[in-house]
Amino acid sequence: MSASRACLGLIALIAALGLGLACADGDDQATVQLVVIGSREDSIAASYRAPCPTGICEASSVCAAADGTCSFAVETQSTVRLQARPATGRRFASWSGACSPVAGVPDSATLISTAHDVAQCRGEFAPVVTAGCNNPVVIEDDFEVDHGWTATWLPTEGVTASASHQTSGGNPDGYRQMQHIFKGGRGASIFVYHAFQATYDPSTQGTIDHVNYYEDQVLPNPPFAGAIVNTYFTMRQNRTPTIFVVRPPNAALANTEWERTSLLGLTAASAAPGVDFAGGPITFGYGRASSNTSLDAFTVTHGIDNFRVEICR
Repeated sequence: MSASRACLGLIALIAALGLGLACADGDDQATVQLVVIGSREDSIAASYRAPCPTGICEASSVCAAADGTCSFAVETQSTVRLQARPATGRRFASWSGACSPVAGVPDSATLISTAHDVAQCRGEFAPVVTAGCNNPVVIEDDFEVDHGWTATWLPTEGVTASASHQTSGGNPDGYRQMQHIFKGGRGASIFVYHAFQATYDPSTQGTIDHVNYYEDQVLPNPPFAGAIVNTYFTMRQNRTPTIFVVRPPNAALANTEWERTSLLGLTAASAAPGVDFAGGPITFGYGRASSNTSLDAFTVTHGIDNFRVEICR
């Protein structure tokens, strides 16, 4: 399709959405597509630099779940700022696609537009799990500096592990890189428990109603086709870790670009019998596991960013 025909098609789409933007030179614009998954009144607000008859204009639009999908033209290499707007009695759950969550602000994300490309960002909303979480206690790490995480695993013949702080390459900037190193010659499996330094004590800080967990994760260079890493959220109390499976969209960590995933609404019932939500100090962390069923030697490198625990009382 020629650039002019593509431009005309984009004008028609934008006009149909009522955004009122004009199409500029095809070399100077890109397309952003928002997908809102939720109830009719859940929405995502976007602000960006857009082509218009007088040049480049600051513009904004709102895409609601009732619309399903919205597309608009932006100036190439613009930063599109996205803000989730849950309806009353609703909450924002997760971002996925081409957008990057803002560290420490899970309702916000950014996206960098690319020429001749359609960048899609998906925002998912869900019901409020329980009442009483308007002001949660938050334990989080954006990995911009090394906060002294610890990593432990059972010694296993044929495999070892490492973890290190990286100052760049995260979502954005710093992140925590991990490696599972299989020596080959025999099958082997490993589970690594990563513990954060911060704790919460329900006996002195208040009984927990439920816990929400978020992380960004990546498997940047899979050592072979089909390689995966299993991901977990952990709570440790009285020296006993309780492990919850974190299911990314594809059920196991295999995404080669940063992706947000979450585990929401963990109650005392879902944690039992390992964690007492009215008991002593709880340490939070995450786990990673992988296996080698062949005789080959290889290293699985993976990363985590924007670790966030919301403690709702």
